[in-house]
Amino acid sequence: MKRVLFVLLRAQMESRPTASIIIIGDEILKGQTRDSNSHFLCRELYKCGVHILRVTVISDDVNVIAREVSDQSGKYSFVLTSGGIGPTHDDVTYEGVAKAFDEKLVLNKDLQSIVLQLCLNLGLDEMAVSKMSRVPESAEIHSTGNSRRASFIPIVSVKNVFIFPGIPSYLEFAFAKLKSIFSKKALPYFNQTLYVQVTEFNITEVLNKAVKEYEETVKFGSYPDVDNKHYRVKLTLEADSENALAEAEAFLRSHLPPNSIVGQHPPNSYEALQLLLNIYKVNDGDLKNCVTKSSKVLKECFGRYSIETVCLSFNGGKDCTALLHLTYLLMLQEHSVKIPRLKVLYVRSKQSFPEIEEFINLSVQRYNLELLSYDQPIKDALWKLQQDQPEIKAVLMGSRRTDPRCSALEPFQMTDSDWPQFMRVNPLSDWSYPEVWAFLRQLQVPYCSLYDKGYTSLGCQHNTLPNEQLLTTTKTGETYHLPAYLLKDPEQERKGRFTNRA
Repeated sequence: MKRVLFVLLRAQMESRPTASIIIIGDEILKGQTRDSNSHFLCRELYKCGVHILRVTVISDDVNVIAREVSDQSGKYSFVLTSGGIGPTHDDVTYEGVAKAFDEKLVLNKDLQSIVLQLCLNLGLDEMAVSKMSRVPESAEIHSTGNSRRASFIPIVSVKNVFIFPGIPSYLEFAFAKLKSIFSKKALPYFNQTLYVQVTEFNITEVLNKAVKEYEETVKFGSYPDVDNKHYRVKLTLEADSENALAEAEAFLRSHLPPNSIVGQHPPNSYEALQLLLNIYKVNDGDLKNCVTKSSKVLKECFGRYSIETVCLSFNGGKDCTALLHLTYLLMLQEHSVKIPRLKVLYVRSKQSFPEIEEFINLSVQRYNLELLSYDQPIKDALWKLQQDQPEIKAVLMGSRRTDPRCSALEPFQMTDSDWPQFMRVNPLSDWSYPEVWAFLRQLQVPYCSLYDKGYTSLGCQHNTLPNEQLLTTTKTGETYHLPAYLLKDPEQERKGRFTNRA
């Protein structure tokens, strides 16, 4: 059955509309004008689901234009030209296209009436109107809007060749009006991008395995960025099927080096903050409601307590990672010039996973944290914290009501009377397992790599295993665990833990 699916998806990819782009202009070939039109068209056609296979830049020469158009119109679903349709002597694109299809140039009355208004708006004479209205005899005229607008210009097509103006603002305006012509014949691409902190040499073997495993359904790209301090390589995945894309991403995540995946931007950047603000733009949604409530709790917390008197309990788990990122971004929003340094409390478990230790150290660097680390049991650690840091009055917790012994969780709760006295602040109390993962993935938050190996709840090495619900097998027979965010039943989150201890 899987093989049949691969064949169907492959056929779908091969039947996808294709396009060629021809940029026409001596000024571009001489370096006098920078071409931005090909970049725009490639980006927009790709969004439409069209496969762009060729981009060429040629001179304002009738014979050259004719050869390129004749050759490419027979090879691709669409050919888009840019430039050479104005009123001057070197605007010869219509003539070149006519020659490509062995047609005559004729005066098109419909085009003439539209161009007349355009030329009046631009202060051009009747000679300009005549030149810009003479097109190949089989030409179709596509209206792009109100002729009173200076940016208005109709688009001429001949067979599968669409002739766009060279002025970028005109081209972009016209393409937006005709976009449906290209998008209605294609399904959109599904894309994912992973950013990794290691070099291509460190991931070559993994990437090759992924390419071999999904060669029939997914296209991979690997792009080093040696000058980027946040990541070293950008990995791109592209598929016609959302399921195929999800499978390929899961495979890569489960096989890449530990803790090597990061987001596109560091957490102290405007772009990282914008990802959070984008959640608020959604009219409705569980994640928006969760973030709104949690932000309110955090703002109340920092209204009651100064940053110096608060620490965040951080053990490298998914929940406290989400809380750390949200807290940090709210601090970034509040203190855009200089972000106060946040204290984090780490109570180290016995036989801690090395991946957790590494992730915590990376997080300390990433968020510029002040790490308060203790090796004794949690209650003893809190007594020691109170002794070492007497100014701390509140501890931010990543606890949720679905956690063991947390069903009665409130946003603000003092510790029990026989414990060191701290205000426990629980901003994520109402969050669910899927909402935690939606937050981490939508905001591109780096998380401990054990979650990509099938662990859904983290304890110690001696009492935690990957969740058997995520066990899967590749088409080549390799068995591995899918990432935690693909767990279908949130009730099975703690499967793999041998104790209810947090």
